Amino acid sequence: SRASVLGLYRSIVRLTKAGGKPIQPVKDAFIAQRAETDPVKIAKCVKEAEGHLSFLKIMTPRYNQRKTEESGGGSFVYKDGKVVSGFGEKLGKQGFKDTRIDPDDLARHHRLVRRQHFMDRE
Repeated sequence: SRASVLGLYRSIVRLTKAGGKPIQPVKDAFIAQRAETDPVKIAKCVKEAEGHLSFLKIMTPRYNQRKTEESGGGSFVYKDGKVVSGFGEKLGKQGFKDTRIDPDDLARHHRLVRRQHFMDRE
């Protein structure tokens, strides 16, 4: 369908941009096939484009696949009452015997185990 082809086109263009490659060849390839009416040829072109998309997903690093600040995305926090670009402070681990376990995570684990009736059995 038209919507699925447009979604495929958008995904390919986004990943091509993220990989730092020119998008004009992608546009030219889709424009060249725009007037195609034969369902068999259309299916073949869509399958080829899906293969190209899967290749781009493999070759594009994940951090480049995410939205950046230039494209409207990014991370923002409140500092001194103002919204600024950046990241918040990371939560530190509490100092007790096993420092690899966060006390909040342990408390959540105990709640879930108790809810599933694996604790407090008699």
